[in-house]
Amino acid sequence: MPTRSFCKRIVFVWLFAGLLSICSSVVASDSGLIKKRDANNDGIVDQVAEFNHQGKLVALAVDDNHDGVMDTFQYYVDGVIVRLEKNLDTEIGIDMRTYFKDGKKVRQERLDGEGNIYQEIDLDTAGKPFEIREDTTADQRMDTVYHIEKGQITRITRDQDGDGAANVLELYRNGELSERRIDINGDGTVEERLLFDEDGSLVRRHLDTDQNGDLDMLEVYRNGLTHMQQWDQNQDGRYEKIAFFEKGEVVRIEEDLDMDGIRETTVAYRGGKPFVQTVDANQDGKKELRIFYNAGGETESIEKDVSMDGKMDTFQRYKDNRLVFVEKDTNGDGEIDTKISYDTGRKKKYILRDRDNDGRFETTHWYDKPPWTRVTELDSDGSGKVDVRSCFMHDILRRRETLKKGSGLVELRENFDEKGLLVNSLEDRDADGRWDMTWYFDAQGNLERAEKDADADDRVDTWYYYEGGRLSGVSEDTHGDGRPDIWEDYDASETMTKRKKDLDFDGVADIEELF
Repeated sequence: MPTRSFCKRIVFVWLFAGLLSICSSVVASDSGLIKKRDANNDGIVDQVAEFNHQGKLVALAVDDNHDGVMDTFQYYVDGVIVRLEKNLDTEIGIDMRTYFKDGKKVRQERLDGEGNIYQEIDLDTAGKPFEIREDTTADQRMDTVYHIEKGQITRITRDQDGDGAANVLELYRNGELSERRIDINGDGTVEERLLFDEDGSLVRRHLDTDQNGDLDMLEVYRNGLTHMQQWDQNQDGRYEKIAFFEKGEVVRIEEDLDMDGIRETTVAYRGGKPFVQTVDANQDGKKELRIFYNAGGETESIEKDVSMDGKMDTFQRYKDNRLVFVEKDTNGDGEIDTKISYDTGRKKKYILRDRDNDGRFETTHWYDKPPWTRVTELDSDGSGKVDVRSCFMHDILRRRETLKKGSGLVELRENFDEKGLLVNSLEDRDADGRWDMTWYFDAQGNLERAEKDADADDRVDTWYYYEGGRLSGVSEDTHGDGRPDIWEDYDASETMTKRKKDLDFDGVADIEELF
């Protein structure tokens, strides 16, 4: 085996030959003889051979490009070549190293400028590659392996994450890529599988989207563009979602949202954006839901068949992707009987209802009239004026007002407690804007007492008292000093039994009458 000092000796001989004319073609060395040769007679040695004492060739250095620097170094054992090192460029250093067995090439190495191996090639008995290993990331690890049969690549493995294990497998047929398998998360399971046709074009892509070991997504390609995508979302072997493409752009998506085996939901696309979505939940050929989108892909309107009778009965309108208005046909007569408006905060502003189906919206529910959470107004005669107004706090009636027809003035106001029980009611009997009569009720809702302003001076002048819901007594202020001067008692039949009068208005009864 030649020693590593051979290259140093070759450099010495080359320098010496460059300074002196060649006077001899043979130089003695410790290990044998060194023969040098100027093959092109330019005065510079371009071949140096080393022989052992038995006369067998040990090493040979050659300056292939005649630039004065040795490019190729061949090493021999028993006269048979075992290694070849070659400098392929103008820079000093070995770029390629070839190993021989029985005089035939068995392996080849490629080196970078720092002497690191970045490619290894194993050769068969015919000197053709059958396996190639490459370091594509310059980390001194062979991360890519090519397997070759009959001069064509059959398989490639790649370690793309640098953990020492291959996570990409590529299979080839007739020299063309036919399949690629990728272990995305390094768990040893394929999460992505790509299939190619005989021309090497991608035709199918399988993907494990949730990385649970099942390839649940399939993508089909035509002419290099996506033609179809399918998802098996519950791993039951059926595709619940299918996307259809034209010229690589999605045009329709069908989906089985309830996982019953029927894709009842369809979204149609224009320019890659949805423009209408439909749902046929019972597969009767009639859509129960239609959603329309604007050019920006935002919801513009929604139509629903809530009653499932084959006719759309609910219509929703959107602005800036927010619900702003709803119309409903709640009784299925084909006419809108409910309208709902929403504010920018997606809260209801009002609801209009046509409860008697006469085409007029007589009931209005307001949701923006604080302090009430809801105010309901009724126009029972279709006059366009409110007849009854009811005010609620969290669906509990707290006030009800009855308005005089034509005037819009409140003629009766009823107030209720937090449980919805009647507390009192106020009456404006002469429609002058003042309360004439106020009725008070106990916790059980029974009439307890009443107060009356008979002369419209905003002061109570008559008091009524009740027991068990019947009139039991009346007090009256006839003098206008705020104190009663007449007192009346009534029996169970509400017949007067006694009357007392204060004639001098000192607060003490002066006379008493019995009946």
